[in-house]
Amino acid sequence: MNEKILFFLTFLFIIFFSNILHTEGEKIGIVADMRFDKKEGIYKKEFQQEVWEKILKENKNLKELKYTVEIVEDEKLSSLDELKKFAVVIIPGSKLILPENSLDILKEFVKSGGCLIRDFIGPEYLDVNKNGLFDSEDIKSKDIVFNFWQEIAGTSIAAKPTFNLIKKIRATSYFPELTKNLPSEFVELDLPFKIPHSNYITTYYTLSGSAKPLMEAIIFNIPTKNLTDEGRDIEGFFPVVVVNYVEKGVVISLGINVRALYITPFPEIYSNLLYNILSLLICKPEMVR
Repeated sequence: MNEKILFFLTFLFIIFFSNILHTEGEKIGIVADMRFDKKEGIYKKEFQQEVWEKILKENKNLKELKYTVEIVEDEKLSSLDELKKFAVVIIPGSKLILPENSLDILKEFVKSGGCLIRDFIGPEYLDVNKNGLFDSEDIKSKDIVFNFWQEIAGTSIAAKPTFNLIKKIRATSYFPELTKNLPSEFVELDLPFKIPHSNYITTYYTLSGSAKPLMEAIIFNIPTKNLTDEGRDIEGFFPVVVVNYVEKGVVISLGINVRALYITPFPEIYSNLLYNILSLLICKPEMVR
């Protein structure tokens, strides 16, 4: 075969193969959130894991981003090599416990350039007994996990232990590339519901170290366990989405209720926020330093 023709065919093959790889995109990992159902005697997937799977696979705004979604089992949280296969790792807010030896691995994942998303409160305990179940022994690990989040995410939970709802929200000026198409002044959420509603429920944070707020909110608090009871505004405004850079990587604390993106119509503010985060952080977290 003519050398020029062979070279040309080889060149076309390389271009074709590169396009296939590009189409597959980066990997986003959702940490598995399974709970043991004592009545049925089996492990079941928690709702918040399903929420993230649905959002990342079906949200129309996100579909143009090139990524694949995989579930990260607890065993992989104990392997830095496994975590490094993912550009972004999301820990669903309903996940209560983490494997005991996972905290150091998660720290190294972030420091080496990974992006970790702490959804809502995030895990508060370690699986001390290594049985995959939350029990009294695990409670002793609460301070360890609290210190982990404070160190790696620069956040601790400040929200009152009742219903806290976003009344109004705005983007800050710290990260311009993450706030495209987001309001710089306080606005009401564009959800098709009236407050109070469970999709407005949020958590908010106290910041430490170099962490900075990406989104702030005016909070409406209901001081009881009944969502329809009378509430009031809490004075001030509070960080509900926080960015913290740790060496080469980044941790985002996401206090907003992403369940609002589980239904249609999707709230534009939340959808734009998640699009901005994933489009910039999936490959190049240094772009928003």
